[in-house]
Amino acid sequence: MVIKKLLIAFGCLVAFFVLVAAAGVLFIDPIVRSVVEKQSAVALKVPTKLHDATIRFSGHATLGKLEVGNPTPFTEPQSVTFERFDVGVRPRQLLGEVVHIDEVTVVRPELTLEFSGAKNNLSALLDNLSAGQPAGQTAPSGGKKFLIRKLRIQEAVARFKSDLLPGGARSVTLPAIELDNVGTAEGGASIGQIVRVILETLGTSALKAGEGLVPADLLKNLRGDLEGKVKELPKKAMDEIQKKAGELKLPPDLEKKLKNPLEKKAD
Repeated sequence: MVIKKLLIAFGCLVAFFVLVAAAGVLFIDPIVRSVVEKQSAVALKVPTKLHDATIRFSGHATLGKLEVGNPTPFTEPQSVTFERFDVGVRPRQLLGEVVHIDEVTVVRPELTLEFSGAKNNLSALLDNLSAGQPAGQTAPSGGKKFLIRKLRIQEAVARFKSDLLPGGARSVTLPAIELDNVGTAEGGASIGQIVRVILETLGTSALKAGEGLVPADLLKNLRGDLEGKVKELPKKAMDEIQKKAGELKLPPDLEKKLKNPLEKKAD
């Protein structure tokens, strides 16, 4: 009789923990989706939509398709889409103010570089990310910070759209890129700054890939914008992009700027 009661009590205890785990799964997924969606929209100042988020207690998370809207006056529905993010993180880490992430793999981002006259949407997004944020600040007050040991970008595509392109938009596949220790030197990076690291990296790679495909004047404007904005990246991410500059075989003027981001132009 005593053994039977113990078994019943043990069964109830197991059921309780199963219910707690199930409730955690049910609640943490929409919370993560909401946090990513809202913080990215606030940082970029355009609508964003994260289709789903799945957090597994095994230490793996998947963020489904993320769509980032286009700033005014550009007409494409999205400026960039990400097929998914594969994230190595324990669920309990998500509860802290600083989230330690082993690795993030950004799968098949598609950057649409839309040009309107001398302006382009990537520069507009980077302006939005920088607006109202003091230099050196890594995250808004009260926002979560993230330390990413390894950030991979793979199967990336850059799509160029301009009235100056005969035959319509052009697309090109970008090389895989790997960055280490994003946010480490700053004590953590916000979602907005992680997005900025990704956009800067994609834009820099697209600049090289667009040579011979896109009119030189358009690339010249984009290059000038990137030269002015790349120094705003968190220091550690800046170091990693500098390291990648040679591998991407960038135009000499931008490569020099990346290696010497604070160098003043000659009068």
